[in-house]
Amino acid sequence: MKLDDSGDAVEIRGLSLDEVTRAVRLLFAAERLQDQFEDYADTAVLMSMAEVKMPLVRSERAAATARTARLRQSLLRDREAWMTFTDLAALRDLKESSIRTWVTRKRDAGELFTVRADSHVVVPVLQLTSAGQLRTEIAALVSELSVAGVDGWSTWAWLTSPSEWLSGEVPAEVASVNPARAVRAARRQAAAIREGVEAHHRLIEHAALGRTSPDQ
Repeated sequence: MKLDDSGDAVEIRGLSLDEVTRAVRLLFAAERLQDQFEDYADTAVLMSMAEVKMPLVRSERAAATARTARLRQSLLRDREAWMTFTDLAALRDLKESSIRTWVTRKRDAGELFTVRADSHVVVPVLQLTSAGQLRTEIAALVSELSVAGVDGWSTWAWLTSPSEWLSGEVPAEVASVNPARAVRAARRQAAAIREGVEAHHRLIEHAALGRTSPDQ
């Protein structure tokens, strides 16, 4: 294999277009795993990355990853910030199986989110009323983020952190006093996420198409 770098493009000789395409796709797949390895990375992939000394987290994401980890620890440390299915069943005086069904239905509808803490799935309390029912103003925000494919941990982090779309105010707090403003912020956040995903997909497609060498 021979590489010729002309500045604007790289010409690869000795490999077929299919081989180059698969290699590029594998590279981007590995980078996506770097972003999501905590929840999605497969043990075999991690071992392969370790063998070639490929870091789990790219250097430019290390600080953000550390901040996310600290935020998760902070949210879980506050035992009043979340409920187990057992807690919620006791609050609503229902069977745990009924609560599991209700949570699953609401989560599938994009109205509620859950997170996994160790081996347990928990329900963040900020989206529930004191009686254990859904807070409609929070559900509206969750719905906007859910459509954009935002996971539970990222949703919880966004709801409880200062937002650039709200001049540094916290979305969950704004939703209590001005639901419409909070929804607009959630839509802008979701749109920004979708734009980022679409840009990434376009980059992958462009790389996959590649350029056929004139001598091939």
